Amino acid sequence: MRFFATAVLVAGMLCLLFIAAYFGSANTDREVETTSESVVDTSATTSSDKAEILSVDAAKLDVFMKDSDQPLLIDFWASWCGPCRIQDDILTPLASEYSGRVTLLRVDVEENEDLAERFEIEELPTIIILSEGHVVDRFPGVTQAQILRDSLLRAGAGEEVAVLRPMSSSVAAGSGK
Repeated sequence: MRFFATAVLVAGMLCLLFIAAYFGSANTDREVETTSESVVDTSATTSSDKAEILSVDAAKLDVFMKDSDQPLLIDFWASWCGPCRIQDDILTPLASEYSGRVTLLRVDVEENEDLAERFEIEELPTIIILSEGHVVDRFPGVTQAQILRDSLLRAGAGEEVAVLRPMSSSVAAGSGK
């Protein structure tokens, strides 16, 4: 019985260490990303491997909404929000996957209460997808990557389509030659 109690205690401590390490590193990453004061020009980025999620305020968001020819994915979050860290882990790979086809933006609702009010944010995280300045979809709570991919497709961020050649008359007729 004593061995069992010790094993449970050790397992519990290991779980706590893992959780602290996981959320501690996610929080550090989030804080570093949000301290930037300027919008990064993604067209000048040379590395296509690591796309960025840009932190914006109201003025910068308005510029993106006015000038962007791509759909916008806006992540409304707060530093104290645990589910927001989970959502960040889902969005980071999407930023690379949709690099050049979607602009991913991040709004800290603590620093941008006006934007939270303007977009009627009632739950964190909330993701809003815009196309041509209009809301295409709104996702309160943690949203899985495939749901976001489907919405981005509807917003016009589809994958590049291969050019199809017309079938020859023999293939169309079913002769297989």
